[in-house]
Amino acid sequence: MFARHDLGKDPPFSKLDLISCRNVLIYMSAALQERVLSFFHYALKPAGFLLLGKSEALGSSAHLFIQEESKRKIYSRTRQRPWPGRPWRPRITQKRRRTPLRRS
Repeated sequence: MFARHDLGKDPPFSKLDLISCRNVLIYMSAALQERVLSFFHYALKPAGFLLLGKSEALGSSAHLFIQEESKRKIYSRTRQRPWPGRPWRPRITQKRRRTPLRRS
């Protein structure tokens, strides 16, 4: 599937076998990287793979993935939730517009 997608704002796709994110995370802040990696964790199938670029690292999101191949930066998804103890829902920043209540 190929589609335009804003990694920081759009809800993640789901049930993906492979996500290739090569040399993208290095241009993001640490907070945005953590958020995007949690989206990737949600989007991958249980047996899905994540490919990162040579200069990229998982940082504080390392608990979400298992390193399968260190030289090529290939990771698989863990079964762990991004936030243990809470049901997982991706954090979406799109603000919902409130519509005023109409009184009749």
